[in-house]
Amino acid sequence: MREQEAFEFSVIEQVSSRAPISFDELAALFKSHTWNRLFAATDRLSREGALAIRRVDRGTYLISLGPRFSRRAHDPRAVSPRLSA
Repeated sequence: MREQEAFEFSVIEQVSSRAPISFDELAALFKSHTWNRLFAATDRLSREGALAIRRVDRGTYLISLGPRFSRRAHDPRAVSPRLSA
């Protein structure tokens, strides 16, 4: 796994366990990384559907898991199209 992929996986893990979380709270969890790196990762992950970013008020954004990780996608009762005959 590339370093950037590992970093993005860590971001998803943190958001998953704390969602919704503000960007500032998320940045506090990644103090050893630059703000720019974290912003770029959250931006890219939101464009892919892994994260959802919602503006709460001026300068405050909440981050949660995006549509790629919807409840239906992880519901074991949901029938996978590959498994249905």
